[in-house]
Amino acid sequence: MKKLILAIILLFSFSTQAQSSLNGLWDTGENNTNIEVSEKNNQWVGLVKTSDTKEDIGMLILKDLKKDGDKSTGKIYAPKRKQWYDVDITAEKNNLKLKVNAGLFSKSLEWKRVQ
Repeated sequence: MKKLILAIILLFSFSTQAQSSLNGLWDTGENNTNIEVSEKNNQWVGLVKTSDTKEDIGMLILKDLKKDGDKSTGKIYAPKRKQWYDVDITAEKNNLKLKVNAGLFSKSLEWKRVQ
């Protein structure tokens, strides 16, 4: 019985860690822009928290994120192009690796954890 309880506790602790890997404030490395990724109303989203351009603050940048362990898929907004693109996100400790897909082309980005 003790082994079963220990196994259940370990299972929940791993699942909680995987769920929180996206959660936090991320530095995009561009224009002093930080994105806050969090779960709101059972949906994972990313909002601009700080930016050199004040009108960007509060803008939705990540949406429709579906998590599978440390990997996620969803949509990312490109403000300069005013378009949504598919994105694959891999969480690695204090980094998010993003692969933005636009048809035949893709671009890789890396965001660093601020908090």
